[in-house]
This record gives sequence, C-alpha cells and structure tokens, in this order.
Amino acid sequence: MKNWKLRAFIILFLLSIFYNVPVNFINSSYSICLSKFLLGYDCWGCGTTRAFWCILHCQFQDALKFNKLAVLTFPLASSLIVLWIIEPLKLNLLNKKD
Repeated sequence: MKNWKLRAFIILFLLSIFYNVPVNFINSSYSICLSKFLLGYDCWGCGTTRAFWCILHCQFQDALKFNKLAVLTFPLASSLIVLWIIEPLKLNLLNKKD
C-alpha cells in the first residue's frame, strides 16, 4: 500500500517543480533537443516540454504553437502516469482475493 503513496508523492513533487518553472525560461529560444543541437533540425518532439507546461497553465494556443502533437501526447502521458500510480493498488487487491 505504501508503494502507490510513494509514486504519487514523486509525481506530485516533480509536477510542482515543473509547474513553477519561470515563464522566461519557457518562452526563451533555448532548446534542450539533441536533434536540434547536433543537426540543426526540429524533431517531432521539439517543443513538447514547453507545450506540456502551457497546457498545465491553460495556455492552449501557445501549446499548439510549440508542438501540435501535445494535444495527443499530454492526455496519453497523463493516463500512463495515473496507471503507473494505481498499479500497486490493483496488484494489492488481486493478492487479497487469492
């Protein structure tokens, strides 16, 4: 039972750090994408982090400017995080039935 609480704490902690990233950093032209750094081209994932940040702050138009795929990847990533957190709960319930 403690495992899901630890997972939830980790996600909430990281989410709070990500949510509080300053706007100046998000809107800067600085990129951490290796593809863009090494090859000079935008990859399909460029702008995803910034788009997720914009979605968390309800800036949907800005999120689409950074990466149009964020409309699909944000709900998918959110669902996977929720499933990762509740997985120990499901396993605990299955073990109790046996």
